Amino acid sequence: MISTDVPMLFFSSVVIWSFVCFFYNKTNTYDYFYLTALTISIALGFLSKYAILFLLLSFVIFFFFNANFRIQFKNKLSSKKLIIFTVLLFILVFPHIWWNIKNGFITLQHTMANVNIDSENYNFYNALIFFVEQFAVFGPINFLLFLFIIFNYKKLTEKEKMLSFLALVPILLILIQAFISRAHANWAAVSYIPASILVALYINKIWDNNGKIIYYFTSIFSLVVLIVLPFFAYYNFKLDPFKKMRGWQEVVSNISEIYSHYPNAVLVADDRKILAESIYYLKPRPIQWVRWNTDGKIHDHYELVTKHKDLKNKISIMVSVEEDNKHFEKFFDKVRYLGAVSRKIREGKTKEYKLWLLEGYKE
Repeated sequence: MISTDVPMLFFSSVVIWSFVCFFYNKTNTYDYFYLTALTISIALGFLSKYAILFLLLSFVIFFFFNANFRIQFKNKLSSKKLIIFTVLLFILVFPHIWWNIKNGFITLQHTMANVNIDSENYNFYNALIFFVEQFAVFGPINFLLFLFIIFNYKKLTEKEKMLSFLALVPILLILIQAFISRAHANWAAVSYIPASILVALYINKIWDNNGKIIYYFTSIFSLVVLIVLPFFAYYNFKLDPFKKMRGWQEVVSNISEIYSHYPNAVLVADDRKILAESIYYLKPRPIQWVRWNTDGKIHDHYELVTKHKDLKNKISIMVSVEEDNKHFEKFFDKVRYLGAVSRKIREGKTKEYKLWLLEGYKE
């Protein structure tokens, strides 16, 4: 199991570390080392997940509101260093940009589809849910401490003020996104690198005045949640982090029994999850597969690399999550129902997939 958040958060950490080292290194001895580390970490973070742009935007907003910091940074970053930084960054991200140019900026389209900005509903409830979810993402005690620190912004040092911008801006932006359309709890995850440092600095300041108690309590509480949650989540579908991964081997094994009668058939699916899992688990492994794309827009990798025309003059087996076959029936001369299989997610919770034999594809 892997998430793009993991490398993105790692490189975000390196971005903050290398920037602070570069900016506050008074001797200038290691400036080029820190600047190189900063450039590479920005590029690799960007290639991991676009969400790191929230962090960079936060830097820009902080510069805008802090004239003194802006002047110091301008003095620190000479024209030569700026040119090196820009050229190296361009070299590292250019292959990604060029690939997008050649493929209609498909990753940007996918990101915008996830954001779902066209579906405007201006819902305060969604914004409230996102805000409450941050207590779960960052931890209730840590998030309360973070809010307390933000409310006492004027008392912070310059470094702490910078960290507060880096932490708060992404949360506010995603909060607005949640109000306009929708947002998942982890979309502001980049905030919690600087937020963690802020909270740690604050606990260190009050270490002899309840700081030690807060530190041990929140550490123990987090450990308990970490151990207990997986057991509790299995019986609570909304909290179960593994719900999307349960039961695939069993359901694909049942699909294999039907598919084995048509070993040369093209595997077709109208859902990327069942297609990916079928390609991985299906025996015999399909020699060709196609992602059925109803609306013609590119939503995932399989829709990008497979086309409906690949079904021409071939027998196909469709694995569908839809209740009926109306979305593909008109494209084939013959459509025959083969049966259904179910994926057990947990006790009392299953998902059904229907199989159809397709012949005579019509463009």
